[in-house]
Order: sequence, then structure tokens, then C-alpha cells
Amino acid sequence: MFAGLFAGLLKWLSGGVLDRVLQHLETKAKNETDREKLRTEVTIEQVKAELARRAQQSDLVKASLAHRIMWFPAFVICLDTAILYTAHIVDAVWQLPGDVATLDASMVTVFSAALAFMFVSGK
Repeated sequence: MFAGLFAGLLKWLSGGVLDRVLQHLETKAKNETDREKLRTEVTIEQVKAELARRAQQSDLVKASLAHRIMWFPAFVICLDTAILYTAHIVDAVWQLPGDVATLDASMVTVFSAALAFMFVSGK
């Protein structure tokens, strides 16, 4: 009885069901590989775009600092940013009264740009 069931199962699998299952698994694996490859290509493009943006920013900062007239505004911006971050650290350490830690959205973008300006490597 068991041998008859086993023989029937083998006959059914050899009738093309096994081939269709294997073909489905191969197609699924190929699709997953293609999706992963596409994700990788998109990530590479994003990294290249970010590197190009940083190179352009570095060139702009180097060009602006080539003129002495830009040294004073750069110093004032860097000094203001350093004072603000020092105030944040002092407020975080000693829990001073007041609202030092909150910034407007416009100030966040200004200070983010100032930090990027201060730490441009320009290589």
C-alpha cells in the first residue's frame, strides 16, 4: 500500500509538476536578484550625486575664501555657530532654565550650512 502511494507520487511529480515548481523558483530568484541589483544601482547613483554636490560646495568655499573680503563674514558665521553649540552643550550639562535647545526650522538650515562651511575638506 505504501509502495503504491509512493509510486503514484513519483509518477505525478514526473508528469511536469516538478519542472513547473523548479521553473517558478528559478524565476523568483532571478526577479529578486534583479530587484537587488536595481536597488544597488540607485544607491550608487545617490552616492555619486552627493559626492558631486560636496565637490561643488568645496569649490565654492575655496573660491570665496580666495578673496580676503570673505574672511570676516566667514569668521562671524563660524563664531556665531560655535557660540550657539557651546550654549547647547552648557544647557545640556547643567540643565539651565530657559529654552536654548529649541531652534526655528530656518535657524537649523542656517547653522547646518555654517557647519558644512566650517568643515569642508576640499580635497
